[in-house]
Amino acid sequence: FFFFFQAEDGIRDFCLSRGLGDVYKRQIYGMYTNNSVLVGSSMVLISIDQVLWYIDILGYLFTKKFPIGVAKYLTWEGQPFIKKVFSMHHIWFIPLLLKILKNSGGLSNSSFLMSVKLSLLLSVIARLTTPKMIKSSHGETYLNINLSWECWKDIKLKFLHLCNDMPMYMTVPFNNTLWNSGNFVFFLLLKKLLKVLNSVDGKSLK
Repeated sequence: FFFFFQAEDGIRDFCLSRGLGDVYKRQIYGMYTNNSVLVGSSMVLISIDQVLWYIDILGYLFTKKFPIGVAKYLTWEGQPFIKKVFSMHHIWFIPLLLKILKNSGGLSNSSFLMSVKLSLLLSVIARLTTPKMIKSSHGETYLNINLSWECWKDIKLKFLHLCNDMPMYMTVPFNNTLWNSGNFVFFLLLKKLLKVLNSVDGKSLK
């Protein structure tokens, strides 16, 4: 239950759908209690991964190449079909939460702040409790839960990998800064989108 965002490929190997179990639990609890902050933090927490995944899939459909690389794992050799099925949460997760938030108060600044705190906490937990890779008789299983060891390995921008495999006090803050900086951009865009959607709904009711 520690695993909540870009968990790279080991978490997919365990069929936990990219580590989003904790996000889904908070989303469900937030829906049950009508807590827009919890639902919003779930969406913000993984927004950069989800949006980059959209770009990759659309790019692949038109060019047969992944422009970013975060969805490249779908074409890795030996990737079972069931793991590709589990990755489909990327398609519906943000649209679902947008619909929920549109009807329950919108996206607050508290959601972003909560997502930052959780991303740092769970990255530390992942680094302390999981290795980067597991070796077995079936080969190697790549984990890198919550980017706690390195940044996305399929994205080749050098500056993203400056703290790969460094001590935890370097890798975790660096990768979380990258992650949450991206999430902040999408937080602002999603917040604006919700305002537009609510405005459109308001006009249609007049």
